[in-house]
Amino acid sequence: MKMIQDSDIYNSLIQLIIHDELITWTRLSAFLTYNSILILTLVIVFTNSHYTSLLLIFLCIFCIIGVIVCIFFAILGWRGRQFLEEHITLAVNIENDPKLWPKDFKQHQPINKVKEKFKYLNNQYIKRKACSKNILIGLPIVFIIFYIIFFLILLFSSLCV
Repeated sequence: MKMIQDSDIYNSLIQLIIHDELITWTRLSAFLTYNSILILTLVIVFTNSHYTSLLLIFLCIFCIIGVIVCIFFAILGWRGRQFLEEHITLAVNIENDPKLWPKDFKQHQPINKVKEKFKYLNNQYIKRKACSKNILIGLPIVFIIFYIIFFLILLFSSLCV
């Protein structure tokens, strides 16, 4: 029976990092598509219809659903980034410990693949402002604000009907 080697763990971590990124951006694409369809539906129905109380209730429910989906997406985005950061940390720890390198590894070969790829993240400005965690949490907040504003417009419209 073959024992699991540290190089196998390292390769698995690299695949997990790639998988985490793929899931994150696929989820973001689905989120943007869903919100685009929902917003388009809200705007078309709102602008092309006579205001009945049933229609306004229907649109308000759509706004509430939109807020709930945005909250869930923000939580999933934050959680996904936590997994990614953990996988990167584990891979960098293996890279930093020469005792864990494969026995046939040549000392002059660069092994710091993960560390080199993510070294730009050491820039604190990039870390604070433009990291994907902020994008994955900030984007749903922008949509939540839109849904709240649209909900308030609907409430105001219902008072005018």
